[in-house]
Formats: sequence, C-alpha cells, structure tokens
Amino acid sequence: MTGNSNTAAPGLAALALVLALAVAAPSDALVIPDGIATSAANFERTSPAAVAASPGGPRRSVAAPSSESGGNPILWFTDYFVPVVPEVGGKRAFTLSVVNLGGKTIAKGAVVIIWANRTVPVVCGVSGADADAEYKLPEIPPFKTVTLKVKVPYTSDPIKANSTATMRIFVDATFERPSLTAVADSPLPGRRGPLGNAAPSSFDGNPLAWWTSHFIPLMPEAGGKRKFTLWIVNVGDKTIPKGTVVSLWANRTLPAACGVTGADAEYKLPEIVPFKTIALKLTVPYTSDAIAPNAYARMRLFVDSKCSAFNSSFEDQAHTDTYVVEKGTDYSYLVAVELGPDNLPFGLESVGIYDTEPKIPITNGLFTASFGIQNIGTATSPEGVKVEVWPKFQFGDMSLCNNTGGLQIDIPKIGAGKSKTIVAEGLKAPPLTEQYDGSLVFVLVDSECKTNTKPSDVAAGYYDRMPSSSAYFAGVQAKGQLAYSIKTTPKAPKPNTTMTIKAKFMNWGNVEGAIGQVGLWVMPVEYLAAPLFGGAWYGNPCAYTGLSLTADFSDVVVKPGKSKTIQIKDVRVPAVTPGWYQVSILADTNCTLPASSWVLPWAAYAAFEIVAP
Repeated sequence: MTGNSNTAAPGLAALALVLALAVAAPSDALVIPDGIATSAANFERTSPAAVAASPGGPRRSVAAPSSESGGNPILWFTDYFVPVVPEVGGKRAFTLSVVNLGGKTIAKGAVVIIWANRTVPVVCGVSGADADAEYKLPEIPPFKTVTLKVKVPYTSDPIKANSTATMRIFVDATFERPSLTAVADSPLPGRRGPLGNAAPSSFDGNPLAWWTSHFIPLMPEAGGKRKFTLWIVNVGDKTIPKGTVVSLWANRTLPAACGVTGADAEYKLPEIVPFKTIALKLTVPYTSDAIAPNAYARMRLFVDSKCSAFNSSFEDQAHTDTYVVEKGTDYSYLVAVELGPDNLPFGLESVGIYDTEPKIPITNGLFTASFGIQNIGTATSPEGVKVEVWPKFQFGDMSLCNNTGGLQIDIPKIGAGKSKTIVAEGLKAPPLTEQYDGSLVFVLVDSECKTNTKPSDVAAGYYDRMPSSSAYFAGVQAKGQLAYSIKTTPKAPKPNTTMTIKAKFMNWGNVEGAIGQVGLWVMPVEYLAAPLFGGAWYGNPCAYTGLSLTADFSDVVVKPGKSKTIQIKDVRVPAVTPGWYQVSILADTNCTLPASSWVLPWAAYAAFEIVAP
C-alpha cells in the first residue's frame, strides 16, 4: 500500500465549499447546408467525426454541491444531440435530465433557456427574448429526476452554413439582478481558491499547478483595478526556465490560444525547480473602453500563455465572471482568507489547516483555532458582524441566517482589502471513533446575515486528534513553500555516492518527547507529485516498507511547539540516471509515541537533483 498525506483527511479532499448558482454550458457544432448528409466527408476543415469528438457531445453541469452546503441543488446532463451536425433551417433534439440534489423541493417554474448560437455567456436574470427555445421545469422534490425532450431550431438569420455555432444551455435562468452574495457565489472553475487549474494526471501533463487568493475588490470599478495573489508550484520532474508568461484580461469572453498577445497585464515567471512554489502579486486594470459599469465582465487568467512550459497549457486557462460597478460604489464583503502554501501541509489536493493550540488536541479536550477574515469590498466593514465556529463538520443548510450550536465571535471592523486574525477559544474536540480520525474547524462568516441576505462565506481547516497526552513529530515546511525544510549536502550529489540530509521536525504534541527512529525514502520525482498529494510513504502506519534508510534519534528530545533540525549522515545516493529525485521522511516510524498510532502520518518531502559524475 502506498500512503500519502492526503489520506490524513478521509473524504476531505472532496469537500467542495462552493456556493454555485447556475451553469450555462456551451457546445460547438458545425452547421451544414440543408440537404447535405452529415455522413458526407465534404467539408474541408471539420468532419462529423471531428465534431463528435469535440465538446459537441453530451453535456453536464458542474457537479453541484447539495443544498446542505449552501450550493446549487440542481445537477443536469444531456444525452447525445441529434443530429451531431445540425442543418440550416433544421432542428436539433436531445433529452435534458435535471436532478434535485438538495434537501428542499424546487418549486414549479424554474426556467431552461437554450440558444442555437450564442457566443457570449449569459448571466443570472438574462432575458430569454432572443432565445431559440425555452422550457419550464415542473416541481422537483429532493432526489427526483425529471426529463425534458428538447428541440432547438436552427432557423435564425445569424446561423450560416459551413460555420460553427455555439449552442448554449442555461438551466435555472430565473434569478434577478445579482446581489453581493450572488456575485461572490457565481460558478468559478478551479480546485482551490477562487481560481485554480486541475491537478495534472501524469508527468506527461502540465507541470505547473496553481491557485489564487480572493480577488480584491469582489466587484471591480469601471476604470479601476483588481489585485490578487497567484501561487504556482512546479510538480514536474524538470526545471521550468525563467520567462514563462502569465497573461490576464479584465474582460475576455473566448478562450485564448497559445502565443496570444494583447493581454491587459502580463507577468514573467522566474526559474522554477521541481517542487518549488512561487507567489506573484498581480494587478488587472479595468480601464478598457469596452468595460462598462452595471454589467458583467469575464476576467481570464492564462498561466504559461506562450505554452513554453507545456504545449497544452491553453486547456488550463481559467475565468471568472464578475459584476463591474460604477466608480465610487461602496460596499463591504467578508470572507475567510484563502490559504497559501504554509497552511497546506498535506498538499493541494487535501484540505488545509488553521493554526491550533495545541497543534493536536486531545479528544474531548478544549483547544483554540486561529484563522483570517478578509474584507474584499471597497468600504470598511460594519460593527456587529459575527463569525460562527464549530469544531466539526456541519451538515445543516449554511445559506440560512439562524444556524446554532457554534461559537459566535464578533468580527472587528476591517478596512477595504485588509484582513484580521480571529481567535476561536474554548472549542471542544469531538470524541475519536477510530484511528486516523480527523476533524474540521468549520467557519461560517456573517452567520447572522448582518451585511447580506445569507452568510458570506463557508470555510474549513483540518486538524488531528489524539486520545491522551503525547508528543508527536511532523516535518516543518519551508517558509512560503508546499515542500519541507529538508536539505542535502552536497546540494546536487552524484550517483552512487553518499550525502547528508538535514530535516527539521516540530513537536505537535502537548508533552515533550524524543524524535526516535526516523525513516526515509528516496525515489524519482515522477513517482508522486508530492506538492499535490503529500510526501510518499509505503506500507502501513507503524509497519513501513521499502525504506531507503533508518536512523535513531532517541536522544533528541523536543518540547511541545518547538522544533529541532536533525542530520542524517551517509545516506546512499542511488546509482541512477541523473535528474530530479525526492526524499520523504517520517519520525517515530516504530510508533513509540502514543499519538503515532492515532494520527495518520504525513511525510515531510523535498526535491533534489542528482547530477552526472
């Protein structure tokens, strides 16, 4: 069995705290003249097979979270469009299935609007006056699926033969002009943060994984600007040379191609070695004449826009639709601060952590959690706004203003674009039900709806528990990095030689204890993208296998909350092909400390280069 740190939080990587409203999905298809069979291979640029292989087949919405987490209760999907290549003056038929994943009945009358050819995305409250088809859904009780037999006419004047038409489907298009919470909750692509790219599935894919902080302000002013932090980590096995370009547009509807020019802002990246994380402070100007107030703009972010690091980076560009306001529009909007690398010890694909004291609480014991609240509006937030905090996951409807049972804390006034640390004291760790059973600090911002019609944000931080007092040792991350404070001497060793490894460990427990037996593994970087999934370990907790080396540090005693650097000498460098390799390290591998048998281990890791002799 291969263990890695994302398993330290079973099921938590799937925790999608996304408050989505609706999804408008496009599907491109080539339109052919009336009377030409779709099987005829008589178009030069696109064949029916190419159309079918493109995003012209069945569509589905973004996976909607259940209404228990405050998200869109609607999940929908289609069967194949018939015909795959529609005719001018003809029609296209398919079945649309709509499922209610929420806990409440969806009232009769929710609207589905479809356009045969609409390039520009639609927003909530869009008029269906120019739509080619409109349907109303029946009442949908929880977990019920309804189906519609849909027909889309291709008869409007803008539709031309031998050209591509973008069919657009908008399920639940009945919202009014958006409120602040509607803007904040609009569907955003991305795994983590307001924007982020998908995790590379293999080392043949994109070596750059990235995510962003919140955008400031939430709703930019026409003629103003927007700022945010972009974090990028190299999860590949080769160095990314200096000069990779990041391009930004305040309003670009269509995806950009590799080598695109004309962005509103461009940045060049420094050299990025494997497993290194960099942070960029980005600014997007909203000064173009094409950007008007009281309308939506689609901000687009394209990391590696020249496709120099990866030839298909265009597939990972992302966008977010936001409402542009008039200059001088004042509002406040409070959210939990987006977590950066220092709070992601288990990797990008797992839930991050808040600062807790003690680091690992005793089950049924009291602890303190600290986290940031940020104002992403344009005016100072008012007094009297509260955040509610629970020591475990909450299954209730987080879109309501009357949740109970948590610790209510007053949020001080926060200036526009600023953040403050909130300290939740006296939280009680829930009882342990089994080994490796983690929990969450669950946060609901503006829980009483002081500033909006519903709470403004939901967030969570993972923490472990132990049944009794114990020391527990974990690696220490390098500042601003997903990777850990581990160094090899020499920095770049040669094959079949020896090296010294220095690693820093912290005592996360509540009593002093010895680091004990340390085990390490050395393997190629390509074996596991550790910044995504955590450091690799093999076997089972307390019964590890495949270790490259073990060393005894039973004489190194560390007080709670303190750290020490250990030095492992005479580590054999494998006789391998030169390139980038990773080392992962665990303390107390023989589980002499009680907590080591209850806390699922996460290995400290770092990358190093083996050079030719």
